[in-house]
Amino acid sequence: MKKIYLLMVFAILTYGVKAQIDVTFAVDMSGETVSANGVHVAGDWQSEANGGEDWQPGDNEMLDGDGDGIYTLTVSIPAGGYEFKFINGNTWDGVESTPAVSQVGFGNDNRFFSVTENGNTLDTVPFSGSAMDGLFAIKLQVDMAEVTIEPAGPHVAGDMFNPNWTPNATPLYNVSNMVYAVVVQVAAGDYQYKFLRGDEWGTDESAPEECGAAGNRTITVSASEALEPVCFGACGPCAVPTDITFKVDMSQSCMDLSAGVNLMGTVTDWATGMPMSDDDGDMVYEITLGLQPGDYEYKFRVGDSGWEGIGNRQLTVVEGESQVLPDVCFNSEDVCPDEFWDPADVSFNCDVNAETVPEGQFVWVMGDFTGWQGGALQMSDDDGDGIWSVTVPDFCPQTMAFKFVIGLDNNNTGSDWVEETADFSEIGGCGIDNGEFSDNRFYQRTSNDPVVICYAFNTCDACLVGIEELEALNRVEVYPNPMAGELNIVFEDNGTYTVEMLDVTGKLVMAEQVN
Repeated sequence: MKKIYLLMVFAILTYGVKAQIDVTFAVDMSGETVSANGVHVAGDWQSEANGGEDWQPGDNEMLDGDGDGIYTLTVSIPAGGYEFKFINGNTWDGVESTPAVSQVGFGNDNRFFSVTENGNTLDTVPFSGSAMDGLFAIKLQVDMAEVTIEPAGPHVAGDMFNPNWTPNATPLYNVSNMVYAVVVQVAAGDYQYKFLRGDEWGTDESAPEECGAAGNRTITVSASEALEPVCFGACGPCAVPTDITFKVDMSQSCMDLSAGVNLMGTVTDWATGMPMSDDDGDMVYEITLGLQPGDYEYKFRVGDSGWEGIGNRQLTVVEGESQVLPDVCFNSEDVCPDEFWDPADVSFNCDVNAETVPEGQFVWVMGDFTGWQGGALQMSDDDGDGIWSVTVPDFCPQTMAFKFVIGLDNNNTGSDWVEETADFSEIGGCGIDNGEFSDNRFYQRTSNDPVVICYAFNTCDACLVGIEELEALNRVEVYPNPMAGELNIVFEDNGTYTVEMLDVTGKLVMAEQVN
């Protein structure tokens, strides 16, 4: 009985192990000046292949063993769908620019592929290119929203694939809202193909005569092209696009809008987006798009780097239900408040006594007011107390999303750039959810007065700064420092004073006059 029990446990453990499949990434660098730091590939498969973190630009180096300019890397990963990009170097500064035909699409500019035990859809591609010499890249897309998908997942077969007309050789990837796709490189010419709900004949579609022949779809290839999604078994889309109007109120953003306001996300494109307009000059920018039913994410951005600091906005589109979305305030989920505070100095302070700041490196603050990394502000610790500071004079925005960083410079240089990663909205309420990324800190101004912000690095623990300056200026004694539950304030001179207490988000929680 004991032996049977052990065998059963072994069988259960063995059953839970995922089968690993070899996949080879290959990129042609013959048209590039290769970085001294090598060529790398990063994606959401890295944790499966390495056991580390996904999207690390310097973890997976590719090699050119025979010197032909083709760099390759083979990894073992479970069956599934994945995204990736090639990098000339080992930081994101060297990331390629993926052509539209090779992108996931719907606002996502990553390359993509699917892999099963029977096949995968990875070909050699030029760096920042779509197809090798003499070939064209064709992106085929099918909307499976109205059919039942088999457990093996959707596939495509035809005479443009190798092997030809093999139902289980070319799996499709779910790029968005039940739209599945694949990119294939082919020579110029005429081809036929069809989509399948699974990986066996009998799950294949029968294409209508107006877009096919004998139940197959037909295509003439003469240039690279991303075909529009078609409904499974039909020539056109599954649904008529629905009009959605997006609005954002920029009146309290205090930003230079000459670079334009853009709608970014899966509704447009995360890289470049689509420009919005303010035809009536009321500072509310608008754009109307026709979208297919499904779930979307989006944000607003000013110019090339003025991202909102909040998490991605969410949208559900229902066929036939047009929407005019509220004119939300930039960097907020709500409409702009009636109050508008005048510019005032904002002092950012970060206590790094529990951290290590390597020799020659600095503490930085970055946020929606700096354009994030590229405009990060270098802080200083002149008195050596471990609290680094920088003051932004005449700070105008009404809200600020930000983070502290330890690093060498503001170019986000590999391991020399350590951002805070705490979930600030969860651990102490000093931040705001940033979707799939770690939270940003968040502060909302509540008056015209100067603001002093001070936190311990990667925590919501507030630190006290400026007490010495306050004592020298107003002869005020404040103790204990740090405080825990009770704070004593002693004024040397008689008089009437107003004492205000704000929480870590800048919200006024107590105001009292004392004599």
